[in-house]
Amino acid sequence: MSMIRYILIRIMYAIPTLIGAMIVMFILIRMLPGDPARLIAGPEALEQDVERIREQLGLNKPLYIQFIDYMSSILRGDFGVSLKYGTPVIKEIMARLPYTIVLAIAAEAIAVSIS
Repeated sequence: MSMIRYILIRIMYAIPTLIGAMIVMFILIRMLPGDPARLIAGPEALEQDVERIREQLGLNKPLYIQFIDYMSSILRGDFGVSLKYGTPVIKEIMARLPYTIVLAIAAEAIAVSIS
């Protein structure tokens, strides 16, 4: 019974850490220089196109609403659409996950064999 209690306590400690990491990521992304909508649209884009992109991405909403939307979508498992590839981010993650697992296992094997 004590092991289950220990695991539950560790999970409870992990929750604030994850929330803190999400807050830090949100702030860091918002601190990047430049207008994301302008960067996506390109330098030759019309202002109405930039406004349309801001509307689609929710960048015209107040910052606290953007944060609530960000947190709720992450908690639902909706990581959005990749701006680079135009595909769902979760699809990009899943495509690279097998290679990440192989790399992690290889690194662990090397670490164990060295130590």
